[in-house]
Amino acid sequence: MKAVCVVCKKELDKKNLKDAKPVKEDGVIKGIRALKNALKIATNAQLYVCKEHVPEQQKRRKEFEKSITITGLLAALVFIGLAAVPLLAKGQLNLGSIFAGLLIAVLLVLLGGFLKYTPQVKV
Repeated sequence: MKAVCVVCKKELDKKNLKDAKPVKEDGVIKGIRALKNALKIATNAQLYVCKEHVPEQQKRRKEFEKSITITGLLAALVFIGLAAVPLLAKGQLNLGSIFAGLLIAVLLVLLGGFLKYTPQVKV
């Protein structure tokens, strides 16, 4: 099985593989692998980060974690806003606005997570 750097997309040889850091197999990577296997386009490469790209990868990961936190807070505010407006305006809960708020919140989190996704490096 070949090993590939997730930053530079180059295949790693045995010399570079010794200094490279492996990427943690999380749910997103497992999902991508399952989708690629279903489409029969999977290479099943082992994912690593080259020694020279580790600082860049860690910086990108911190930015991803920050953006997912902000997106989650924004999604929570949208959900609370859409659920609270009918309650404050009419004095009753509206299931349609609660469902719409939940749907928008989930879409925000999913899109925010997938657009800036950066895998975590095993320490």
